[in-house]
Amino acid sequence: KNLNEYPEILNARNIAEYLNIGYVKSLKLLKYGNLPCIRIGNSFRVSREAFEKWISSSSHIKITC
Repeated sequence: KNLNEYPEILNARNIAEYLNIGYVKSLKLLKYGNLPCIRIGNSFRVSREAFEKWISSSSHIKITC
């Protein structure tokens, strides 16, 4: 799925689907990673634009959670 097909504001499930990782791992990326996001209660949100920038700048970094 192309990133442009996702909503303008992404949640953990969107990120998990796009990166082909588990939901819990995407939550860890949002909570402990350097992915710029906002937290609303217990849920995390990230703009698609910020996520695209993060992907471009992190393409060479190995992420382990």
